[in-house]
Amino acid sequence: ENREKNISLVAGDGSALQLNLLTRGYVQALVGQLPFEMGAMSMELLLDIVTNNITGKLKDDVIRTNLLNHVYVPLDLPPLTVDENLLGSYSLIGYILFAFVAIVACGCCIWTYMWRLKILVKVAQPFFLYMVAGGITIMAAA
Repeated sequence: ENREKNISLVAGDGSALQLNLLTRGYVQALVGQLPFEMGAMSMELLLDIVTNNITGKLKDDVIRTNLLNHVYVPLDLPPLTVDENLLGSYSLIGYILFAFVAIVACGCCIWTYMWRLKILVKVAQPFFLYMVAGGITIMAAA
């Protein structure tokens, strides 16, 4: 068998042929509707329309029917291995970008402190500018 183990194949319908394919391992799940139930509901609704006995079923846009599910679960399951390292070597790029943002934020704080007595910086409220730089640094750390 040369099929990839991480791919699950789900087929539609639940006839005898599909059930045979499920037991042989060609598909992992079947989802089918019950055609007798669908036909019976159709006839009941048509009878209600003809006899003007309109029920609450016609108020909905979708009339729901039951689904039939078959799932093949193998008896010999492989051991579960979870790889928590989703970034791999890209984490170095994240550290470099964080260092860049932290240095720029510190530079902005130094600039704000140096020019804190100028009217433009006073209007912008230096304490608020420090909080923005700190928030940007915290955001970059995430």
